[in-house]
Amino acid sequence: TWAVAAVAARFVLGLSWSLAVLLGAILIVTGPTVIGPLLRQIRPTGKVGAILKWEGILIDPIGAVLAVLIFEAILVGEFDQATSVVITGVLETLIIGVVLSLVGAGAMIIFLRRYWIPDYLQNSVSLLVALCLFALSNVLHPEAGLVTVTLMGVFLANQKWVSIKHIVEFKENLQVLLIGGLFILLASRLDIQGILDSGWRGLLFLAILIFIGRPLAVFASTLGST
Repeated sequence: TWAVAAVAARFVLGLSWSLAVLLGAILIVTGPTVIGPLLRQIRPTGKVGAILKWEGILIDPIGAVLAVLIFEAILVGEFDQATSVVITGVLETLIIGVVLSLVGAGAMIIFLRRYWIPDYLQNSVSLLVALCLFALSNVLHPEAGLVTVTLMGVFLANQKWVSIKHIVEFKENLQVLLIGGLFILLASRLDIQGILDSGWRGLLFLAILIFIGRPLAVFASTLGST
């Protein structure tokens, strides 16, 4: 997806290679806001459903971090320094995300297992912990917060020591509210004139992403599988 989007942005939209690569990095994100509702309607079973679910969740922080790192590399300019910036940024983000997510998930497990948090406060405390870790991670490294809270959710969802039923229900309700508000805000910020100015080039770019980029990504991801 990244490669196809970058090449299309360069030759169809006429962007410079640096901006085309940055746009390609941004467009790799599918995200749970898009994949989640589709999966609820289609309801795939078996490994396909699980793979699509986790792909939608994990690609969000990956895309955000990648876009920030590519932007920083563009600002640096020189190839050697840009490579160093990207590698260092990835390592710092992973270390911060893994360490703080383990701390947060471990703390929540201990609190819930020892009944230090009553049922009616589980939602509030879990949200508070996630927000604090998100803010702390972003202070330590830009966009590391999304990686931290995503990994924390993965760890909590796959542990067997405590029940997180109340937190899951709260998350589902919060997700509906936030996603609905998000799409309204995004639609209100659309620059209609900018879309019209792109003309046939914009439509061709979208067609390449939909009919070439995504099928190639799916083919590459499932190559050799049964």
